[in-house]
Amino acid sequence: LDFERFLMTDFEQVVSKELTDDQKNLLASMMGKLAACDGNIDPFEADFLQSFLGGQLGEDLSSAIRQMPDLENEDIASRASGAEETVYLFCTLLSCVDEHVDEKERETLNRYGKALGLEEKRRDELNSIARRQVLNQCADAMNSVPGDADDKGRALAAVGERIRATEAEIKEVQVKYELTVGPAV
Repeated sequence: LDFERFLMTDFEQVVSKELTDDQKNLLASMMGKLAACDGNIDPFEADFLQSFLGGQLGEDLSSAIRQMPDLENEDIASRASGAEETVYLFCTLLSCVDEHVDEKERETLNRYGKALGLEEKRRDELNSIARRQVLNQCADAMNSVPGDADDKGRALAAVGERIRATEAEIKEVQVKYELTVGPAV
């Protein structure tokens, strides 16, 4: 039994995979194209990308992303080899950070998942891991400030709906952080 791995969350287990420089460059391109696929890079997505990439895309993020080459499925598959789940999970996480997952993002994620050779069931599991990570981060932030647990629970549920989380995923995090959800006032 790998005790250290046993203590990791599902999210930590997947992202603990060390990426090669080429895989990091591929991931940067995939995330950039994903952020821009709906025609708009949300400020949360831009912050996530800049933080994740250490600011290497410069000030004009939109221009840098437009200059990135389009990604062919074969290129994605070969360059991500051995890190498919990590690459997909980071892309999924990016799609959730602005607390809204639109249809174009879902289509792009689906294409990426297929190009990476991930079965639909595993893509669904990785999507769930990413959504729960975002919900946990939101709940942690909510609990760092005073406020009514019911209001926080409803706010978390609203975030969950926007990122297309399941009721079970939302409830799991509400219970974990003791964010009760009583009748709306």
